[in-house]
This record gives sequence, C-alpha cells and structure tokens, in this order.
Amino acid sequence: MRQRKGAVLYGTAAIAFSMVVISSIAVLSFENVPGGNIHTAGDALWWAMCTIATVGYGDFYPVTWEGRAVAGVLMTVGVGMIGVLSGTMVSWFVQPGYEREKDEIRHLRQEIAALTALVQSLREPKP
Repeated sequence: MRQRKGAVLYGTAAIAFSMVVISSIAVLSFENVPGGNIHTAGDALWWAMCTIATVGYGDFYPVTWEGRAVAGVLMTVGVGMIGVLSGTMVSWFVQPGYEREKDEIRHLRQEIAALTALVQSLREPKP
C-alpha cells in the first residue's frame, strides 16, 4: 500500500512537471501574435506554473484559441493533481486508525471464537 502511495505521488509530480514544460513551450509558440503578452520562456513558465496550481494571477494570459485550449487542459490537470494529492494526504492520516481498527477486529474475532467454544462446551450434556 505504501508503495502505491509513493508511486501515485511520483507519477503526479512527473505528470505535473511534464505538463508545465509542454504547456510552456506550446503557449510560447501559440502566443507569438500581436496583442499577446507571453513573450519569453520565463513568462510562459510562470504562466504554466500559475495555471496548473489554479492560481491564475492574470499577469500573463493566452489570447489565441490555441493558447486558451492549452490553458483549459492545464487547468483540468491542475485540479486533478490537487485532488490526487489531497486524497493521498488524507489516506496517510486515516491509515493509522485503519490499522488500529483491523487489530481490534482481529482481537474481537478471537474473543468471539473463544466465547463460542465456551457456549458449545456448556451446551454439551455432562455424563
């Protein structure tokens, strides 16, 4: 279970990094139009990081439909990434209680088995 959580976190980080880089390159190439405000690689990278984090300061924004399509995909990935990360964090907090609960259930089953055996021995006729 712990390996899956780590894999999810590493996978999410890899997807986020890849999306930021790819989106930065894409929006930089699409926004090379009059009226566009994303002119440098630094601007594109800042825009992509703000967009995937769902912050969107508004200092840089796409003006072409292609750039806006990239933004839509990047925002969707950002919301999904936040959901995955928050779900993983919640599972880390819940896991100790779950383990304790499993131990308690195991103990209760042993007690029930012992009580069942005792009841069976009391029901048997004595010679």
